[in-house]
Amino acid sequence: MDDDTEEAVPQSATQPSTDAVNTATQVDFLVKQFITDIERIRQQLKEQRAMIKDAYESDIHYRDVSNQMKELTKKKKEIQKSLGSHASVKQSQDEIKALASELKEIEKKLSQYLEQYVETYKSRTIEDSNGNLKEIVRVYKLVQRTSS
Repeated sequence: MDDDTEEAVPQSATQPSTDAVNTATQVDFLVKQFITDIERIRQQLKEQRAMIKDAYESDIHYRDVSNQMKELTKKKKEIQKSLGSHASVKQSQDEIKALASELKEIEKKLSQYLEQYVETYKSRTIEDSNGNLKEIVRVYKLVQRTSS
């Protein structure tokens, strides 16, 4: 072998894991930074909304109309309660609950099948029965963990 010829030196076995650690660290940092930003903006929104609410409530005309609306809302709820006792309304309310529950179950099953579809076909698009092209998306969100 010539001294001028460089042999291909395999990358260190630790290099990929170092890159993975750096990427994981960056992602962790970014997630935490976005969480902090979201909390900060939510606090600012809360303060701005409070300022607007105070401005409205300091106006006498706004307060008068608001009080009238509260009274009308009470009357409306009383009427709804009396109408809600009718058998036909109760039946419709029960039907709505049943349909909402069924819809939730079907959407849950669809989500599971869409996950299988993506894994099987390696595609994030699907054509529905009407010929419309639909995109399959994953949804992630952050929720407060309940203490056990």
